Amino acid sequence: MRQPARLAGLLLGYNLGRVTSYMCAGVLAATLGTLVGIAPGARLALQVIAATMLILMALYIADWWKGYCASKPWDDTCGDIWNLWAGT
Repeated sequence: MRQPARLAGLLLGYNLGRVTSYMCAGVLAATLGTLVGIAPGARLALQVIAATMLILMALYIADWWKGYCASKPWDDTCGDIWNLWAGT
């Protein structure tokens, strides 16, 4: 039988490590972003791309949008892409 206190400690440690690694990655990205100058137009384009990706990921997670695979239900390309990626 699992011990609840041990399981809680493992979950807490896992999630603290995960959040800490994301925080370190964010600090590194922000530091690099301040060191490298980027044109205002390119910065705006990157922000629009990032915002679009976040919206599309939210729609995909909510199961309201299936992306490329749902746009071509007659095509088996998505299965081929998955098999290629999965190595099968």
